[in-house]
Amino acid sequence: MEKITGKRNEQFIYKGYLYSPIKNIENSSYDGEKYDLTIENSRSYTVYCKGVHNTVMRNQKRKLYYDLIEAFSMWLYKSKSKGHLELAKKTFLYLHTSYPDVGYDIGKAIRDFKVGNKVIMTYLCANCHTAYPSFFAGDMVICRKCGQLAAHPPNANNSCPRNVLADIMKTFDLYVQYSIAEGWGMPLTEAMACGVPSMAVRYSAMEDHLQCPTSIPIEVERFFWEAIIETEQKRALPSNIDFVNKLDRFLKQSESVRDEKSKQTRAYIEELVDTYRQDVKMRRFGWERTAAIWAQVIRDIKIKDQRTTWLCPTSRIRHPNLVPPSNDLNNSEFVNWVIGNIWNRPDMLYGHFANEWLKNLNSGSRTMGDKRLPFNRKMFVEHFVGMVQKANTAEEKRLALLKPKTPDQVNMVIM
Repeated sequence: MEKITGKRNEQFIYKGYLYSPIKNIENSSYDGEKYDLTIENSRSYTVYCKGVHNTVMRNQKRKLYYDLIEAFSMWLYKSKSKGHLELAKKTFLYLHTSYPDVGYDIGKAIRDFKVGNKVIMTYLCANCHTAYPSFFAGDMVICRKCGQLAAHPPNANNSCPRNVLADIMKTFDLYVQYSIAEGWGMPLTEAMACGVPSMAVRYSAMEDHLQCPTSIPIEVERFFWEAIIETEQKRALPSNIDFVNKLDRFLKQSESVRDEKSKQTRAYIEELVDTYRQDVKMRRFGWERTAAIWAQVIRDIKIKDQRTTWLCPTSRIRHPNLVPPSNDLNNSEFVNWVIGNIWNRPDMLYGHFANEWLKNLNSGSRTMGDKRLPFNRKMFVEHFVGMVQKANTAEEKRLALLKPKTPDQVNMVIM
């Protein structure tokens, strides 16, 4: 390790890379004693290399890590084949993700596509809470700061503070969202807020992020439908070739061009735009605008008189009659009786919900998780009796809260 003196903040070269302390950009919402992130005390480091592109996604099935690593290896091969050895040498794929998790074996993908010296990951020490980049080294490694076997990739239960994640993101040239679908794709917004242009699959919520002038669409190779044990929704698989070609064009741009695109990306996020039922324009993406929209929607809702809802003294506890009106009911009639009379939800009789239960009765089986299990009328009735009992328990608790309390009384409901 070679330290560099004469710098405002301590820097060092480790295994050929220049490291600098991560700087704070905002106060951490984490425990100040647990995360000491001041400039003087910080030992969280991020790598400064040009040509780094990254992704920040949980390691789960719909986040296509295996495909992304394969596509990146395809770009490396193409770049080297064309003689662009220097560009390939200084370009890295940075994965800020969990490992192991329910998605992909990232270590196997790195080995399969021979990119062990090109994939960098975040490691977070559970002992001293240092965050630093490292080539992939498994799920648990010795921390570079405290020397304890306690550093691991971040996950949903043990993550980097947001200001540290922001500083990590700001070191990248390009962000990539390689997934089959998104509900919104929060990391895309976060990356753009850090001035990082983004690539995303031209499908679902990711298309909204492609409205930014600097965003790069990844075309869909083909669509597929998920199985019944998942969502049965239409999903998209990105074109690796399209990704490779567009990544190549992006990385061959001059540094000045990329710097200008970074400024344009940040300006897009900061631009003041019209906002639902607001008198003033607000920043395009920010919690302030989100909160203002939600607050206005809530204000627009007509609120019912609480004396007819939550504060109503009338009990809604139900004890349904479990004897069917006839022994000759067909499955369709039986479904209507259970949902309409036992569960007391006739509004649910006409649509997909009731049809799925009818299909289960007709087939004599029901999908539970990844298994197909036997199913009959008795099980059907027991399921909805259980739902009635849960509703009754909640109703008992509501009624207990309405009763006048005596000084020594403690209201409780046996669950």
